[in-house]
Amino acid sequence: MVRFGLNEENFFAKFILDLPRDKKQLFLYQFGVYSIILGALILYLSLTGGELEVVADQLMFVRRGKVILRGDIPFITAIAGQSAPLSYYLWVIPLLVSDFTGISYSVSFRLFFIAANIINSFLIYSIIESLTQDQDHEKNEENLTTTSSRSVSALSIPAKLSPFLSALIFSLNPFSIDLAIFWGSDETIAALLILLPCWLLRKRLPFLAAVVIGIGAGIKYFPVVLCAIFIFNDRPRNFLLRVLLSFMAFGSVVLVYFPFYFWGDTERLVDQFNRTTIEGGNQGVLTMLARVGWFDMDELPTIVRWGFILLICTIIGLIMLKKEIDDPYLAAGPFLIIALITYSKYQFSYILMINVFIVPYFLLSWKNIVAYFAVFLTMGIFSLVFVMYHNNLLLLFISVIHALSLLFWVVYLIHFGDSQANRNRHKIILANA
Repeated sequence: MVRFGLNEENFFAKFILDLPRDKKQLFLYQFGVYSIILGALILYLSLTGGELEVVADQLMFVRRGKVILRGDIPFITAIAGQSAPLSYYLWVIPLLVSDFTGISYSVSFRLFFIAANIINSFLIYSIIESLTQDQDHEKNEENLTTTSSRSVSALSIPAKLSPFLSALIFSLNPFSIDLAIFWGSDETIAALLILLPCWLLRKRLPFLAAVVIGIGAGIKYFPVVLCAIFIFNDRPRNFLLRVLLSFMAFGSVVLVYFPFYFWGDTERLVDQFNRTTIEGGNQGVLTMLARVGWFDMDELPTIVRWGFILLICTIIGLIMLKKEIDDPYLAAGPFLIIALITYSKYQFSYILMINVFIVPYFLLSWKNIVAYFAVFLTMGIFSLVFVMYHNNLLLLFISVIHALSLLFWVVYLIHFGDSQANRNRHKIILANA
């Protein structure tokens, strides 16, 4: 069996295979790398007369956190900006850390985002470990390992290697480090809110997962796309019960927004979902179409925009149902990517949320690494063209290519989920034989 080119005769492969791969080592590696980079950055700035700045987004987070510390309630007793209501409560944490320890906001926020990245890595470790834990028992079953010579199967990953490297690659790749330390982006929190319900479902905690989706959607909107993943869980066996759990998850989202909607500034809150963003940081295809003049996004009814997203996600869901995908983590990736592609706002930092689903598959093939770099390359070219030329037609073309590179991953993840489902069906057949 080919293990993506790694073998004991290759020195580099032997070095990788001999690395300690437990959760303690995972934490120590991350703690060491993040400490060195953040410490070196602070030291460099102090030696050159500079200081670690609170970036624009973090200044906004500080203002939101102080709303809660003043005793106000967003959208109800305080005028709130365009953000999810529970996010105001989240930013109290780094503010309190700064107040109690005496460190600056610029450091406390970065430590907060680093902590989120580390937690994300442990969730990825746990999820991938559960996906691959039976490989040692299955790899000798010829009818499982030879289902298809082109099958994208987790059986081609060494069981003890994939969880550790998947987690490490996610957390310590340059993009994740940049977002946590240099950019200071809250997409690390968004990734956590996306991963946590998937992890809870794999731990057989569907009701808690539904609650977490509601709370997560109250902090960052993206977890709402996870409401449907209950349908793709293998528990409970009854399909209607799984559908009911999906409605419960959506109900928890409604309950989170209920008090802010009925007793708060309804117009500002609803504006969260009507808003379109066409500034330079937005690279969405729909936004570029609006810039070219194909339609006026502000005049596009809200129900049309959201209905379009729901329609595309429904089609993807039906395809996955036909493939009998039975794992919430494997189903969540295509839903999230499609939602981001069809949403009117799409930014470079959102790729971190996609990373939690596609990074583990780097280990399967070099082609996957090339496909991933295509996602980054098209986004990088977009940014370069935007700064140097600002040609809307060219930017639209690049946005379409970028969307197609993401669609590759939708197809790939569905194919992988189909392979996983086939393997599970084979296991049931063997158990009943």
